[in-house]
Amino acid sequence: MITQETTTDNLVLNEPEGQPQESCQTTGEALSPSTPQEEQASQEVAPKTQSQEKKSVDYSSLSADELVSALQNMIDTENMSNREAYAIREAFELQEPNEDIKETFAAVWDTFRAKREKYAAQMAVEQKANLEERLALIDELKALIEKEENASIKEFHSIQIRWRKCGMVPREQSSAVWQTYQHHVERFFDYLKLNREFRDMEFQRNLEEKNKIILRAEELINEPSVKKAFDQLQMLHKIWKEETGPVSPDHRQEVWERFSVATRAIHERRHQHLKEQKKALKGVLDAKMAICQKIEDMAAAGANSHDAWQKKMAEVEVLKEEFKKVGLVAENKNAQVWERFKEVNRLFNQAKNNYYKDLKRSQMSNLEQKQQIVLEAESLKNSEDWNTTADALKALQIRWKEIGHVPRQKSDELWAQFRAACNYFFDRMAESRKTIDASLLANLKAKEELIARVEAFKIDEKDVDATLEALKGFSAAWREIGRTPRSGKDLDTRFNNLLDALFDRLKLGKQEVTMMRFKDKIDAIVAEGNKSKFYAEVDFVRRKIDEITHQVHQLKNNIQFFSNASSDSPLVREVNKKIEKEEATLSQWKEKLSYMRSIKLD
Repeated sequence: MITQETTTDNLVLNEPEGQPQESCQTTGEALSPSTPQEEQASQEVAPKTQSQEKKSVDYSSLSADELVSALQNMIDTENMSNREAYAIREAFELQEPNEDIKETFAAVWDTFRAKREKYAAQMAVEQKANLEERLALIDELKALIEKEENASIKEFHSIQIRWRKCGMVPREQSSAVWQTYQHHVERFFDYLKLNREFRDMEFQRNLEEKNKIILRAEELINEPSVKKAFDQLQMLHKIWKEETGPVSPDHRQEVWERFSVATRAIHERRHQHLKEQKKALKGVLDAKMAICQKIEDMAAAGANSHDAWQKKMAEVEVLKEEFKKVGLVAENKNAQVWERFKEVNRLFNQAKNNYYKDLKRSQMSNLEQKQQIVLEAESLKNSEDWNTTADALKALQIRWKEIGHVPRQKSDELWAQFRAACNYFFDRMAESRKTIDASLLANLKAKEELIARVEAFKIDEKDVDATLEALKGFSAAWREIGRTPRSGKDLDTRFNNLLDALFDRLKLGKQEVTMMRFKDKIDAIVAEGNKSKFYAEVDFVRRKIDEITHQVHQLKNNIQFFSNASSDSPLVREVNKKIEKEEATLSQWKEKLSYMRSIKLD
């Protein structure tokens, strides 16, 4: 079977009749005797020429709908070419049609395959009938030769015509049938030698037919279409072999050489054409493989955002269109290229799908986190612990920004809920602060007035208890006034300095004054309702107790090193002195802790 992609360089010709069966050598190719396989191929020349013309259609340029129509047209026109059908199918698989078109194509394809199977079965029956007809023609030829009277050329021509019209036979019987037929044809011409007149008439008629074939072959040398020239040359060889008989020995070599010269010229043009075609197909193959590599590289590189993937997907679509437009590759490379193209697209789609699967999982996790933040914000929005709650909501806002995207359909709704909860709290806090600010200014004025009273206070050294009670009353009054604006932050220092100076003038014990001042300090913290500051003071007192306790133990351990020393030793007396001092300090800190433990916070 001769197709557009045939790489065979030699075209089979009949040898000159009556010559020994050996190859007639020509430049670059051997012209050999006819064979049964060539006879079978010659029967298929015309149909395959038509198939070649259809195969030349660039199905990759058609849309999915057009490809469905093309396959349906093959069914309607009884074109059962497997090669053409598979070319349509490969082009369709390059498309990305919707499910409806896919189902339509699948249905049409099933119809084609069913019809193709039926066609193949019918061909088998026809070939069997053709075999029986050819065997009958051989028997008829044998009978013609064995006639007692002169064999009729007319009857022989009738057998030849019917032989040529008979279709293909099963391939496994083709060789034997052809050889048998050729054997009896030779017998017939041997018989004709006995009748020179009939033989010369046949030789002359055959010479005229062969000269016509030669003239047509010589015209084909200048035919612009290499494919058309080669296809028609095949037909001429078929006619030469099947539809013309031998010529006289005087002309056999001459006509054969002329026909061979024309054949070689057409072959040389075809060789050059195939060489150029091979080069072009190699360029198409390289271009398609380069496109596949680009897609594979893009799949391997991936992307880390939705926008980046959308851009890559658009680029891949452009590459797919380029892949289709580059052209067709050699048939023996088509499956390889197609598999490569499908694989890189699979890799790209897999990478893209993995990203979006991970993105979806991530967004669902983000959604759960943001929903939890909304719940926390709504639980805080009615709080009146302004500073603590404000810090908590600001921390939630920071967490919100750190969490990635959530599904688009939930994003706006969640943000609206979160913003509403935050705004509700901060609006309430702003209103509260307006009231607090007025109160703070009033406290500032009250504390300034109290400082003026303390500055004007006169100590009664004769009645220390009354003076002490008055000073305690100043401290209590100061605590009751409460907080002031920031502009009054130095008032506490002024007030405490004034009280310290007054306590010093009373000449009270240092420990007593220290404890009194400590209690005032703690009472002020409690009055403010500042729990965190209160507990910080508790922790500080505990650390001091632990620190002094450790120092006392260390000093007592040190005394053990002086077991032989007298208690009157200066060194021992110095250590004991330090122990007494530290134990007194420890006792004061324990008293402070005891006082703090007696306080019950709300």
